[in-house]
Amino acid sequence: MRWGRPSVLRREILFAVLVVACGLGVLRRIPGLPAMVIEAALVVAMSSILFAVPEIATIVRRISRARRTILACLPAAVLIGHFHGKLYDTFPFVPWDIYQVALAGDAQLFAYYAVHRDGSEEELIPAELFPALDKKLAVELEQVAHAADSADDAGRRADLLRRYDNLLLALAGAYNHRHSVHPLVAIRIERWIVPTDHYAGRESILRTAFRVWSLAGEQR
Repeated sequence: MRWGRPSVLRREILFAVLVVACGLGVLRRIPGLPAMVIEAALVVAMSSILFAVPEIATIVRRISRARRTILACLPAAVLIGHFHGKLYDTFPFVPWDIYQVALAGDAQLFAYYAVHRDGSEEELIPAELFPALDKKLAVELEQVAHAADSADDAGRRADLLRRYDNLLLALAGAYNHRHSVHPLVAIRIERWIVPTDHYAGRESILRTAFRVWSLAGEQR
């Protein structure tokens, strides 16, 4: 099939981009409208405009019903995969994360170290111990740690710390399963504060002790 009117197609695509840009501006002004609803609506709008282009519609009509079904299911699967974990899921097919808003203030994160019986240490990376969870476990650890650290109610703080202990226990169990000859006896946790405005390499990161969790159940 020949594309007889490329300029028309370009105008249709440009129109779709303008609709998305204008729609984003309008929808963001609606109070309380979830961001994922805005994004889903704009994706549907842009797809509808593109499939209304005669050349594209002709191609879609000519392919078999099975291929049309696959063509519809693939973008739907991408959207479901994107929205399932909200902001903390990695966008399909690319290694970087998608964020709705810019970070306010300095970035804070936690580093984990396996402490062995002889006193030696090794960095613990949750995503390597639980590949199926990817970054989700690290994010969960970070959220629970922040929530426990800022909790005003003693009961809620105790509940969050118990949850945090269970997550650390899972980390320790996975590590010791892989390193049965040289298992860990504790996990040392550091809080890192990364200056976003004046970052000058790893030396500019402020590292402070956050917690030492003992496998034997002792807290130091």
